[in-house]
Amino acid sequence: MIFEKLVNHYFNVINEFVHINEQPNTETIAMIPGSFKPPHKGHYAMIEHFSNISDRAIVIISDPQSEKSIRRTPAGKKITSNEAREILEIYTEGLSNVELVTTSQPVKWVYDFMAEDTTPGQKILLGVSGKGDDANRYLRAKKYAPAGVEFESSVFTDSDLNVSASTIRQVLDSPTLGEIDQFLPAHLTKEDKDKVLQILSQLEEQVQEKNSELLNIIQTALDVAGLEPTIGTVADGANTLISGLRAATAKEPDEKRKHIINMGISAVSMLPFGDVAKLVKMRSLRKPVTTGLKAIKSYTKDQKLPSKNRFNNEDQSSSSSWVLPD
Repeated sequence: MIFEKLVNHYFNVINEFVHINEQPNTETIAMIPGSFKPPHKGHYAMIEHFSNISDRAIVIISDPQSEKSIRRTPAGKKITSNEAREILEIYTEGLSNVELVTTSQPVKWVYDFMAEDTTPGQKILLGVSGKGDDANRYLRAKKYAPAGVEFESSVFTDSDLNVSASTIRQVLDSPTLGEIDQFLPAHLTKEDKDKVLQILSQLEEQVQEKNSELLNIIQTALDVAGLEPTIGTVADGANTLISGLRAATAKEPDEKRKHIINMGISAVSMLPFGDVAKLVKMRSLRKPVTTGLKAIKSYTKDQKLPSKNRFNNEDQSSSSSWVLPD
């Protein structure tokens, strides 16, 4: 009994000592959510402002998943959160207390941070612009603040914020430094500006690469479909046309040559026994194509479908000429 009292007294003394020496967390954290597609000098002015009046400034970059929320140029080039983050890293290199995060749900991220990552004594500044309804999106944030955590929504106004990201997107289909320079923060060096221009110039390459991958998939599917007797000629004709168009629009000589060769192979494949040439093009698919051919041959035999080696049955005895399908 006496031992238990001594133990309890000991722990009480320890707890009192800890509370006396415990310093409250008086940190000020600024949160700046936004789209930033692309980031411009107005965005930087806002980030710099909140960086100067806080211990930590967290920039929250939205990463929308729905098509209607994705920011695109007039030509359809997609500006993603990756480009936004890379550019903001260049802008904020000299701001040591700035952190960049990316999320598909910025409002939820703010609410979760308030509820789970704050401690009594902290002050949270929500930095928003005066444009649109930015402030209204986060009206409920204060409800998620634990007891002892101060929350304030702070609207930032600056003439640089009159710059619109949508205006900048109008020139990003073929950007030049002269066109985008007026939208960039003044503190950037020539090297920094060149890096930003390079990032924005690669938007086209990303779109072209994705389009190229999609066309490759479509053409491979048409190659396989071209091996089927009943629809083969139509599929090979479509592939010939696609390869021709890709050759006409290709910028690199090697790329143009490749599509011209593929166009020729697809054209030859429209002829009886022409699929032999296609197999050269589809070497990487040799095994699945061979398996597919066996299945097609078996199906043709069972269904008594006409072979792709299309002789007109009535003319076989009197003519040796090939008859192309209608």
